[in-house]
Amino acid sequence: MGLNSESWSYIESIYPRGVLGLLSQTQAKVWNFFEQLAWDTYEFEEVRKKFGYPTHGAYDFHANPYYQDHS
Repeated sequence: MGLNSESWSYIESIYPRGVLGLLSQTQAKVWNFFEQLAWDTYEFEEVRKKFGYPTHGAYDFHANPYYQDHS
């Protein structure tokens, strides 16, 4: 199976016997689980793109909002 460590941890948190517990379910339940996992992952990535920290480009202008007397 091509699961990363986050997916393994997620499965173990839901099913008492981990992946073996998941795979002992009916085929429909296993299929629904992976469909839901894929959808949740997609939604998370989309939200992260929209609400993540802004990246700095080559033309960013950083201004200091506090007055500094250089005399």
